[in-house]
This record gives sequence, C-alpha cells and structure tokens, in this order.
Amino acid sequence: MRQKPMIQLALDDISFASSLRMAVIAGPYADVIEIGGPLNKSAGVMMLSSVRELLPDKLILADYKSPDAGSLEARMAHEHGANFVTVIGSAPKATIQSSLDYTLSHDGIETVMELTGVTNIMEKAAEWRDMGVERITYHLGFDEEQYHRKWSQDDLDIIGKLIEIGYKVTVTGGINYDLLPFFKDFDISIFICGRSVILADDPVKSIIGLQERIGEIWA
Repeated sequence: MRQKPMIQLALDDISFASSLRMAVIAGPYADVIEIGGPLNKSAGVMMLSSVRELLPDKLILADYKSPDAGSLEARMAHEHGANFVTVIGSAPKATIQSSLDYTLSHDGIETVMELTGVTNIMEKAAEWRDMGVERITYHLGFDEEQYHRKWSQDDLDIIGKLIEIGYKVTVTGGINYDLLPFFKDFDISIFICGRSVILADDPVKSIIGLQERIGEIWA
C-alpha cells in the first residue's frame, strides 16, 4: 500500500474571523492547516497563534514565501506554532540557506521551497536538494488559473522528476475531487485544498470526501 497523501487546508481569506471559523469547522478533518499568504499579511502572527491554540495537534504551515530574512521569518513562524515555513523560489541562495540554518537546527519546523515564478525548475531543485531542502511545492497559481492555465502532462513530468531526486512534493492549484485522479501515478506528499472546501456549501462534507477519494486512489 502506498502512503496516503495528506490534505492541507489553505486559509487564504483575508478576514481573521471567517478564516478562524473555517479552521474550527474544517480544520479537524485536515492533516495540515495553511495560513496563506494574504491571510498572513492581513492577520499576522495572531492568526498563526490562534490556530495553534485551537488545533494543538495539527501540523501548521506559514506560507510566508520568504524573499529575504530567511532565518528571522522561520524563527517567527516556529515561535508562533508553525511546523512548516515557505521560501519563495526566486529568493537568493543566502536566504534559503538562512532559513535552513534555523529549521535544520530546531525540531518541529521545516523549510518548504515554493516554485511560484521559477522557470528553470529542475536546475534550481537540484541545487536546493544539495543544500538540504526536503520539501517543495509545485504550484499552479491562482492568477494562472484565472487566465486559463490548466494542469498538463508537462506538469506531471516535472512532479515525477522532483520525486525521483528525493523531494516530498506538495501539489496545489484548483485541487478538487475530480482532479485528484490526474495525479494517481505519483507519490504526492500533500495536496493543498482551498476553494474546493472553503467555498463548498458543506465544507466538512467536502473535505471528508476529498480524504476518502485520496484513500481510494492511493490504496
């Protein structure tokens, strides 16, 4: 039996109140809770600390997409309850190393590289792997979706290569019940689900359905 991919619930609303409400409602059925970029900018570490207090047993990701001050932002995320912190792929090598310097020397926190905007993916991925990065997020961005960018075989090919060189790969971008089988041949570590849960008439039913679908496909 293959390892079942985890579900990461992305809280990307900029409202503190509605995001906290969704964390309470749907968060117990997720494996990882993500404090998304827009929410980090609007609610800051208060949101991170609040989710940690309400869901003490959950993994939490702070999607800082750090472009600089890697160690400082990793420490800030960790001290307020995060288990993962993201660094943007366009960040200088020194920033990535700075984040790693903190996360590799502290228990319970990992650096995750975000591929948003990176064009030479495999070249950069090989470099980061040599530095000690173990997790990477393959991202079909929200704005890209709005301009009709769709998942393709090219995406699968890159995801497969990232797994081959040892990455634990997170996949995000319009993930829903019907799209999950597209990735069935790959050992995905985490799927990020946002709108398919948050905008559903019944968020709990939606996330439970996603968990069951993943269990069927990766059994």
